[in-house]
Amino acid sequence: MAKSEPINVIIQDVQPTETLRDGLRRQVIIMMEPGYTDDFGDKKGRDNHWRVSIYGDRIEKFGITAGHIGTKAKARFAFTSTESVINGGIRKYEVSARLNDITFIK
Repeated sequence: MAKSEPINVIIQDVQPTETLRDGLRRQVIIMMEPGYTDDFGDKKGRDNHWRVSIYGDRIEKFGITAGHIGTKAKARFAFTSTESVINGGIRKYEVSARLNDITFIK
């Protein structure tokens, strides 16, 4: 598992908490990391969008609601990745992000 440095994000969507197998609760948050801008303020890079899952007690700990949509924050993530082989030996890679910490900017 890899952990990130704080990343500047904007909350774009907050989905309702859902109950998965065995009573495990999950909330999905969509965050946007603005693309790179040059010294003149012209946008040079594309925006990154992160689909982040929050599980169990962390849902209450972070307390992210629909009221946070559009809010700027500094977020830290934990990343995991998996490799799988599908259809005739084609390798597939997936990266998932989990929210480690978030500080809202007022």
